[in-house]
Amino acid sequence: MRAMQNLYKKIKMKTIASTRLILKPLSEYNISEQYLAWMNNRDILMFTESRWKDYTKEDLVDFVKKINASDRDFLFGIFIAKSQKHIGNIKIGNIDNNHKFADLGIIIGEKSEWGKGYATEAIKLALDFAFSALGLYKVTAGVYSNNTGSLKALKRAGFSECGTYHNHCIFNNERVDVIMLEIFKKD
Repeated sequence: MRAMQNLYKKIKMKTIASTRLILKPLSEYNISEQYLAWMNNRDILMFTESRWKDYTKEDLVDFVKKINASDRDFLFGIFIAKSQKHIGNIKIGNIDNNHKFADLGIIIGEKSEWGKGYATEAIKLALDFAFSALGLYKVTAGVYSNNTGSLKALKRAGFSECGTYHNHCIFNNERVDVIMLEIFKKD
């Protein structure tokens, strides 16, 4: 356990890059007014469990500090490589080191960047990190059945559907299914 904690401390500050995106660990300095605006925009958060709360800057700073202190969660900001514009976040969380799996969650907060393939690209980068740096075997994700954008992004990144929680969550005062997806490390 101690060896795993030491490994996590070393890789907590790892930056991951492609030609278009950079994923870098968030710090309290990344909590901008724009980030706060995403977290209080119901259109952006409509498919997330974060939509139930109004956030302050202090809430987000506390969240980032808590994640950064965790040995079970990694939170990366998604930045456009050319401009360094922060467009969203991606989290590998609830890591189970005994069974070698974790959950993945993503938000593209900048609506002007939706539909450009950034979510799929960020997911692929995060998966490479999860499988290579963290040594995970499997990553899972859950998506509201009517969240077609996230479902497409996850499938394009290689996830497969593995089950459905029927009438699991409330969306616009109606029950919706949650589709569960998984992806395994390639040998």
